[in-house]
Amino acid sequence: MMNFYNHTLNWITGELFEAYFITNFGIITIIGGILFGKFGSTLNAKALVIPLIVVGIVYTAIGFSMIVSNNNRLTSYKQDFEKDHHAFVKAKKNVLKISNRIYNIKNCGCCFFSYYTAALLVL
Repeated sequence: MMNFYNHTLNWITGELFEAYFITNFGIITIIGGILFGKFGSTLNAKALVIPLIVVGIVYTAIGFSMIVSNNNRLTSYKQDFEKDHHAFVKAKKNVLKISNRIYNIKNCGCCFFSYYTAALLVL
């Protein structure tokens, strides 16, 4: 049982690592948008300011929300595991089944849109 709990903590740590990357990417994109506006001399460079800042804000918000939610999970998981470790394992296995279904659907969607985009680029 403790091994399962350690794997769950490793998963949360990986999620936090990913969240920090997403947040930093958003911040770098915002900075890039500001720099395009300040130092860009062409019309196309000036046109990228608002889209880059908006995309950067979206990525930063997503990453920050992941950081907050996963830090909350760290504390709640410890309490849940100490209260009833059998129920904890059963609940996490159910979450894993649902996550695998969503992951498969997401992969199919990503493949479809990737091929669709490639077809549009070729045309």
